[in-house]
Amino acid sequence: MDEDPVPLGSTTTYDSAPRWGATALAVKTIAYEREGRRLASHGELWEYVDRLIEETGDEELGDLWRTATAMRVNFYENWAPQREVRRSLKRVEAFLEKLRKLRRRTQTTR
Repeated sequence: MDEDPVPLGSTTTYDSAPRWGATALAVKTIAYEREGRRLASHGELWEYVDRLIEETGDEELGDLWRTATAMRVNFYENWAPQREVRRSLKRVEAFLEKLRKLRRRTQTTR
């Protein structure tokens, strides 16, 4: 989760799916490390992000999460203009950074 496999700056539609994958994997990693829980569906991912929002009080997590899910849809539908993809990929990176910080906090409190 610490290394980003897709460099920010690539902005093709095909970059949307790997960003979604990194985001989903990051949420799954936190759930497993904190609770030993394996998230197996999109619904479980949504529920867990909702729990993180409630736990942290950080409403922006939800906005950033929804941006990540939009990138997954964009991979299949190719609706978003490239400028919007660039903006969205930056917001997905912001979500991943928030999860990295949350993960570090979790690791230091064990």
